[in-house]
Amino acid sequence: DGSPNISPPTRPVIRAADPVRGNPNALFTIVEFGDFQCAACAEVEPALRKVLDQYPGRVKLVWKDLPNSRLHPLAQRAAEAAHCAGEQGKFWEYHDRLLDQGQSLTETGLSLTARELGLNGSAFAECLESGRATELVTRSLNEALLLRVDATPYFFIGERRISGAISEEELKKLLTE
Repeated sequence: DGSPNISPPTRPVIRAADPVRGNPNALFTIVEFGDFQCAACAEVEPALRKVLDQYPGRVKLVWKDLPNSRLHPLAQRAAEAAHCAGEQGKFWEYHDRLLDQGQSLTETGLSLTARELGLNGSAFAECLESGRATELVTRSLNEALLLRVDATPYFFIGERRISGAISEEELKKLLTE
């Protein structure tokens, strides 16, 4: 019939707008699709940080948003707020605070966290209101759907896909493979 055979992507595309923790030119990439109100995402965080510390310069972590708004009413807004913090160079600091707050996250807490991190409040608020960050989160969400990512945290390490929390040992094993 002449129509192109378009197959869905098998791994995420890393864009300039995606936050990277670690050396941007690292050999190994861990891509995490996460939700700031997901308990398992917070649980896996220490293991991710340890692996980044143990392989300095060789491993990077790329964060992609997959807010589950049905289960976590503030997840979408939190993801947008993190990107707004990112505009001021504080994505990861904000990311860490949000994961620590998890289920106790509040709309007021989003601005409070920005203040605690010394962000410019009016620039932060302007970013949230402008919808610039919504676009980034939506792009991430759509990519997750195309990749058939069905839970958070969800990881892509090389050609491997891992759904759910992963231990430090499992991470190291995957990286050494």
